[in-house]
Amino acid sequence: MSSTKSILRKIGTETHREELENERLKENYEQIRINDDKIEEERNKSESTKTHERYRRKQKSTENGMSIENLIKPAKKIVQKPGTYFHGPLKKLAEEFGDIKTMTYYMTVGQLTKYSEEGQQLINIRTGKLAYDEETQECFE
Repeated sequence: MSSTKSILRKIGTETHREELENERLKENYEQIRINDDKIEEERNKSESTKTHERYRRKQKSTENGMSIENLIKPAKKIVQKPGTYFHGPLKKLAEEFGDIKTMTYYMTVGQLTKYSEEGQQLINIRTGKLAYDEETQECFE
């Protein structure tokens, strides 16, 4: 009894497979016919018609892709980088930051040449006097 059932199942699955395969073949055949029709239409068109249609397709794609909002861009904000502008005198830098490394980061080239860092102190190179002491947070200029 079980052997007859297995034979019937095999026959049933084979007919189902054949039906699926026939459906796929029909779909492929329809797709090939549609593609052939399109190719035949293209062959029958004149060169000027083909050129015109390409131009219109290109125009349509750029029309969708480009709008006035994309053409007008806002100006980029100029962000000044530390050390490229005068942030303030040594006293202002000391009040804002207090840390010598950060202070020297914000100093201009002229300020950097005026002071040298020794430990936790900034020394005025020209006079040799103490200009800023990080431990006490005191500025002497």
